[in-house]
Formats: sequence, structure tokens, C-alpha cells
Amino acid sequence: SVFASELFNKVVIEKSYASEQDEGGIGGTVSLRTAKPFDYAGRTLVANAKMQTNQYTKTLTPRVVALSSDRWGDFGALVSVAYSSAETIEWGYRNWNWSQMNFGAKNVGPDISAADRDLLVNAKGDDRVWNSRAQTYGTWFNKRDRLGLTGTLQYHPNNRIDVTLDVLYGQLTNNRDEYVIGNAGTNGLSANDVKGTQVIQNVTVDEHNSITGATVSGVDVRSESKPTRDRTDFWQVALNGRTMLTDNLELTGLGGWSASKFDSKWTRVYLEAVDHTVSFSGLETETPVNTYDFDPTNVSAWDLQSIQAREDRIESSFYTGKAGLKWMPDSSSAFKVGAEFKQFRNSGYRYNATANYEGKNALATIPTMVTNYKSAIPYIVANVPATFAALGQDGELDASDLSAGTNYTVKERTIAAFAQYDLDTHIGGIGLRANLGVRYYNTRLSSEGTSVTNAGLVPVTIINKYDDFLPALNVAFDVTRNLVVRFSANRNISRPALGDLSAAATVRVAGFGGTISAGNPNLTPYTADSVEGSVEYYDGKRGFLGVGVFYKKMKSFVTSETSTVPYSETGYPLDLLEEGQDGSIIFNYTRPVNGPGASIRGVEVSARRDFDFLPAPLDGFGAIANMTYADGSSDVLFNGVPVELSLVDLSKWSYNATLYYDTERAGARVSMASRSRYRKGTGGNNNIGEYFAPSTVFDATAYFNVAPAIQLRVEAMNLTD
Repeated sequence: SVFASELFNKVVIEKSYASEQDEGGIGGTVSLRTAKPFDYAGRTLVANAKMQTNQYTKTLTPRVVALSSDRWGDFGALVSVAYSSAETIEWGYRNWNWSQMNFGAKNVGPDISAADRDLLVNAKGDDRVWNSRAQTYGTWFNKRDRLGLTGTLQYHPNNRIDVTLDVLYGQLTNNRDEYVIGNAGTNGLSANDVKGTQVIQNVTVDEHNSITGATVSGVDVRSESKPTRDRTDFWQVALNGRTMLTDNLELTGLGGWSASKFDSKWTRVYLEAVDHTVSFSGLETETPVNTYDFDPTNVSAWDLQSIQAREDRIESSFYTGKAGLKWMPDSSSAFKVGAEFKQFRNSGYRYNATANYEGKNALATIPTMVTNYKSAIPYIVANVPATFAALGQDGELDASDLSAGTNYTVKERTIAAFAQYDLDTHIGGIGLRANLGVRYYNTRLSSEGTSVTNAGLVPVTIINKYDDFLPALNVAFDVTRNLVVRFSANRNISRPALGDLSAAATVRVAGFGGTISAGNPNLTPYTADSVEGSVEYYDGKRGFLGVGVFYKKMKSFVTSETSTVPYSETGYPLDLLEEGQDGSIIFNYTRPVNGPGASIRGVEVSARRDFDFLPAPLDGFGAIANMTYADGSSDVLFNGVPVELSLVDLSKWSYNATLYYDTERAGARVSMASRSRYRKGTGGNNNIGEYFAPSTVFDATAYFNVAPAIQLRVEAMNLTD
């Protein structure tokens, strides 16, 4: 997020949809509210300062928040600022996915058994071996700085009138340094098939037909150094008003504008050490190992292979206006009507340039260094700024470097209206709270960019329109003072991301081929019919127990389509390929499409309890816990064949638990968050689905109130990993 959490003083989570809410939140909506001057009794000054570190970077980084608010009669003003800086580092072993492949007959050494030779050379289709790509050690260091500013003017003469003007600005920068060494040079182990100077000398193939270890000679090893500089700027202005026109008629209104700009620039240098024997092993474990027949820290072993530069920009803007009337004929009911206008605009492009220096002896001395962050092994990488300077390159790009098919503009305009009836009454001895309503929306989408035709890439403008009615019913029965039974039924939508609606694509080229990720302006929104119910027991302020069930049936569910095709059939120009590649190289072509639908069902259990039944001082203890079971799936298309996979980012099981101790003077809590494995992507290269393993994270925090206005706090995150 661009903004620090401390800038918001209220979070409203609405899991069930009501007609007065904006359409677009199938999974619920979260509203963030910044502080207002009349939230405080008078002049207020709040300051918060933290220092944080982690086990790898060791650096102390700050997190500072300050707020000042005051009131003068009917007027008030508030300003707040939040700044934080954090450093993180990731390092370890990775592959560029897995693919089925063949080795040429000359690429299999004499010590390979006849059975393995036949498998490596002659197997066809799904009988081919699976091999990891590139087998790399990598390090990724990030320094992230976040700045947030808010300002509010408020006019609040009485409870009948309230007008606020809110202005927000946020800036997020991330400086990332990436270092990699892998078997990915010109004659590497990153292609679909091995046909160069590489000769496999020994191999281990497991029961899944996967190569888990091998020794290969004639391999070109490659190191990579890539500094990336990202920056996001966000602005928002909102004018909110509420007034009572009569004692039972309320008028509300909102007008707002927001805009954001994301810029990303990186430069990269590849070095290559040619004709070496490499070994890798343990790919079936969590700690694979690479070994080399040379010293990767020996400068003389490396030569310059290529340099690259890239620039990405994404800009967005949003205008909105809404008005509503609320008529309260009596104390138990209310009629609400309203209308809304929304307009989004999203645009972007990519500039890219590559220069190949392999075998050209472009520099007598290459500016290099040994990896200067935590790494599995030390190795030589290029000093990128110095290498660019030595080559007379500045890394600056312009419109002449536009990557074909990446520039786009998406515009989305929506008008909507709703009517809703609210009820808060009693039937016999049972309390009844309910709302019933319907919302209508009409959306027009315009997507400008490029499309693939028989003539290649051509400019296009695609118009798409859709509308619908969204009914909603929410009922809560206060069966007793402590027991509540809820039921809701509604229809809602979630629109595809604007980037998915673009008439554009990004082309990622690698030694094995690459991936083309395209948008689709003809996507329709997710439409979900939902039924939910829960039973909740409240034990005063001491505790809570709730059990809920939900079912959502989604029509026109957006899924993905992946095809493996020769690059020449994609319609994209050959000049995007790397040197030595031609149109026959196989690419993954992926885009979102309108699928047949999906469903999700589940159960939620949540509880909280203060342990006030224990003797002092143990009565300050308490616990919070929740568990969710969710099951959902959709079809994903691979080369035109539907395959049922779990929904993206959906864990079947997730758990959260917190043990806390709170007193007026001090307190502490330990929290656990756990989830089962979940799908993150669709896969490629005939891999079906990409999944993350189950994870469990423990965090802890403790505080001590030095004085009524001063609190000391210490936090520890991710304690077990």
C-alpha cells in the first residue's frame, strides 16, 4: 500500500453486500477513513516513532507518524504525516519453472545408461523428461520508503450539518538490487531442448520423470546484475457533505478525484563464463546445490555478454460523484435512494532496449564486484552504472524504444442508481434488523491499443457495454440479548482489472523462448449470486463466538487461457527476439478470457474471550481465533483444453490465533497466521498450475505505558522463518 496504516483511524469491513454500497466487491468491501478534526475534543497532537530491523539487513530503519488537529467554533483543521523506511533481503535457490525436453544425441555423454539415453534423446510428448531451467542462486535486496500526507478541513456547526474536504498525497519508492548466477548462458540449461555444446555426463531421474541432479559439461554460466528504481505517486481530493433538510429527510453528497503514476526503470548487465562443467543436485529438496569447475569470484573467468534497459509507466485517474436522500418516516424504518457517476482512465507503455556484446571484446576491463549482499555463494557480477558508462551508454530511453504492443489506454464510465428500505423493529420479543434494495449500473468501456491480425500488429479501439440489476437482502434476528442470527442473499459483480482489459501485451523473451501476456477488452465482469448465514453469540464485552456459512455461484467468471505456440504465429515482430532466436522458438501465450463460471463455498468460525475468570493478575489474558474452510474451482484453458483448478489465491484452510495480555500499564500479544497451499498462477510450458506451499507465521508485540501520553512498544515479525 502507498499509505501507512497509521493515517487511518477507522476501518469498516462489510462482508455482505447492500444496495447502497458501490457495486464491485464480491468478497466484501473495506472502507478506510482518515481522521477528522471533530473526532477529537479540541486541540490534539499525536506522535509515534519506531525503529525496525531484521536478521539479514541489520540496519535500523525508521517509522514516524505525527498528527495535529484543532477546532475553532464550527470549523476544524487536521494535518498528518507518516514516513517509513524498510530494508528487506531475499536470497536462495530458484528455477525458471520446469519444462519437458529432449537432448540431442551428441549432447549425451558415454557414461549415461542406455535406458536414460533413450529417455533423454528419443522420448516423445508427455514421455519426455522434466528438467528445471537455469538452476540459479539469487539475491534480491529492497529498500522501500513510504511517505503519506493528509489534510482535512471540516465544517460541523451541529449534528444536522457536516462538510469535510480531504486531501491525501502518498509516495512509495522501492530501490531493488538483484544478483543472479545460473546455468543460463548461450549454451545453458534454460532452453526447451539441449542442442549446443552441452554434454550431460551423469543424471538422476526420479519416479516422476524429473531430473533432480546432473553433471553437464560445455555449459555457459551467466551472472546478472540489475538495479531497479520504482516510484509511485498518488493524489486524492474528496468533498463530502451531509445535511438534514427536515427532521426526517437527509441529503448526502460526495465529489472526488484521484490520480496515480507508477514509474519503473531498470538497467541490467549479463556476464558470461563459457565452456564449464556444472553440477546440480537435490532439486527434489528445499536446499538444492550447484557446483562449478571454476571459481565464480575469479574476474578473469567472466566476459561481457549483453546489456539491457527498460522503462515502464502506468498512469491512472478516477473521477466520482454521488448524491443520496434518506427519508425516515418513523424511528424504525428508512427509505434510501441515490445516484452515482464514476469514470476511470488507465494507460501505460514499456520502453526496452538491448545491446549484445557476446564475443566482441567490447571492454578490455569490465567494471565488476563480488556480490555485496547475503548470498548462497559469492560470485562476480557487473557494476552496472560503471559498465554502462564504460560502453558510452546512459540507459535513457524514449518513444523510439517503445516495445511493440505495450502502449494502451482504457477508459471506463459507469452510472448507477439504487433504492433501499431499512428496517429496525421488533416482532414479539425478537429484534429484527433488515435492508432490502436493488441497484442498477451501466458501464461503457473503451480500450485503445494494438491487436494481432494477419497483417501483424495494428492499432485498434474496442468498445464494450454492459449493465445489470443487483438485488440484495440482509436480515438479522436478535433472538435474545446475546444471540444473533443473520441471513443475506444478493447479486454483485467484480470488474476485471483495468490492465486485463487493455488492448496490449507484454513480451518476455528468454533463452527457452518466453511468454506473451495479453489483455482482453471483451472481458465481462464477474457476476456472483451469494447466500450467507451465521449464528453469533455475544457474552457482553468479554467474548464472542460465531459460525457462518457462505455459497457464491459466479457466472461469466474470468479465467486464463494459455497456449504454447511458435513465436511466428503470435503476430509479434521478430526484432523482439534475442540474438540467435527465430520464429520457430516456442512461446507461452497467455490472456484472460470469459470462462463458464465458478463457485465457492465455505464455513467460518471465529471466537474471542477475555480470561476474566482467572485470578489477578492472570485475568488480563485473553484469546482471539478464527478458522475458515473454503472450496472453489474454475476451468483454466491450456491449448484449448479446460482443466479444473482451484481459484487463484484461495487456500482451502486458513487459521488465525492471538493470545494477548492487556492491563492499563502494559501488555503483550503473540499471533499466528496459517494457510494451506494455494494457487498463484496458471503455469506454462505444459506445467498446469503454479502453487505456493503451506505457510505459518508468528508475530509478537509488547507495550508499556510510561505516562498517560507516552507508550513504548516493541514488535517482532515472522519469528519462525
